[in-house]
Parts: sequence; structure tokens; C-alpha cells
Amino acid sequence: MIGATTPSPPDPPLPDPPPPPSAHHDAHGFWDDFYEKSADDTDWILSPSETLTESLSSLLPEPDTSASIPLALLEIGCGTSLLSERIATSNPLCEVIATDVSPVAIAQCAKRSQTPNLTFCVLDCITLPSPLPSALSGKDFSVILDKGCLDTFLFRLPKLSRPSAIQSLLNNVHALLSGEGVYIVMSPRKVIKELRDYKGFKQYTRKALGLETYESGELDGGRVQSKVFLHRCEVDETFDTSLSDCFRRVEEVEVCGGCGKLRGEGGRKWVNHVKHCRKGGGGER
Repeated sequence: MIGATTPSPPDPPLPDPPPPPSAHHDAHGFWDDFYEKSADDTDWILSPSETLTESLSSLLPEPDTSASIPLALLEIGCGTSLLSERIATSNPLCEVIATDVSPVAIAQCAKRSQTPNLTFCVLDCITLPSPLPSALSGKDFSVILDKGCLDTFLFRLPKLSRPSAIQSLLNNVHALLSGEGVYIVMSPRKVIKELRDYKGFKQYTRKALGLETYESGELDGGRVQSKVFLHRCEVDETFDTSLSDCFRRVEEVEVCGGCGKLRGEGGRKWVNHVKHCRKGGGGER
């Protein structure tokens, strides 16, 4: 038709964002690119304030002053956070090793830090290298701290890749902990079912931290978290991590992580109780 205009072709679709790291993705490249573009002290979930440092320090076992290493603590997925520096400074008898999959993040941390009892080390916590890096070799860690590592796999991976990646992560945490070691996870999520149901932990408890005034880090858009939860897992050194299925069914959970009630005290509604117990910060979302 004379005078008619030809419609413009539709705009091409925007490219997909880079995929999050997974057991099948180049996690090193993904996070190297992220940290090359971000500040050198980026924090995830919440900032490592003095109050948080004191709260975490109060959970550490008493150092064994007769041992060559009184207390060994490992942080996984440290990124460029200041958390390990604050913990190491507040606990001079504690040897702290902070790890991340990104060599770029580790290089930034090592350049910044002057804390004598703190070491930074590249580590992929999903696929542990053999042999371990020299900084980790021969050490049994009393505590493993996690502020954002597990969350990355829980919230940012495709569902199909969760079971194998998370099982590998927890099995490796189990292998790195000492016989009475604890895995401490900070997360905005009330219940982490993978922690509750993992057979390699003999006890799982949670509590809400009073973090209403803590600003979350840049990765959370600078929001203020109304609640952040601390999940504490005690290792069961008798567990065999070579088992193909490392997660128990919820009806097999023996102790409620919120209130501490035993399964025999829960009656016929035990499963619902475990899922929705409001003690220790509330039930599942």
C-alpha cells in the first residue's frame, strides 16, 4: 500500500546473564570476573560488624593452649569479605584460613590483610583437590564458617544441579572437620533442609540473630535484613560419606532443630512439627 510503513523488526532479546557457578560450570572464571569488577571488601548477606564478630567468637571452642595449633578455623567462600580478618584479630590463638574458588578474590584479600594468624588460600569446596593445598594439609578444623557459600548453591543454581553439588559440599565439609567439629552457616533462610537432613551431622540447631540494624552487603542490594539465622551443625565422625544417599527423610529426624524436642515427644504430627516449629527462628518458608 502506498504510504504504508514497514514495521520495524523487534529488538533482539537481551543476552542471558552469566550462569552461576556449579559443579559443571567454570566457577573460577565466573567469580574472577565478578571480583575484578567489584569492591575489594564485598560482603554477602550482612556486614561483619563488631557485634557479629563477638557473636561468632562466643561460639568457638576454648583453644587448647598445649597444642601446636590451639584452634583451627576455616572459612569457605570468603570472597573479599572482612569476616575472617575480624575473627582472626579477635581470637589471636586461633589459626584462621579463609578460602575461595576465585584466585582474584584471594589475591585481593592477601594484599589487603596484615593479620598474622590469617592465611588466604584458593579452594574449590565442591571438588577438593588431592592433595590439599599446603595451608590445609594435615589440619582438622574445629569450626568451618560459611557466610554465603552454601546460599549460592541453594538459591542460584538450577534445581537439577543442586543435589550433587550440595552433597559434595557437605561431604567435603564433613571431611575437613575434626571429630567434634561444627559447621556454622549464616543465612537469611529460616530452615535449610539440606543441613537438617544431612546424615553426616548428628545435631542441627538454628537461632535467629538480632540483626535488624545490620546492613547487608552489596550483593543483596544494600537492604537491611530483618532477620538472619545462624545454623549450627555438629559433625558425626562415624558417618560414611561414600554412601550414595547422604540425606535422611524428614520423618527420620531425631531432634527438632528449633526447640530440641525428641522425635518420641512429637507424637503423630512429628513431620509437621519439624517442618514448622517456630522456636529458634521459625519454620520453613
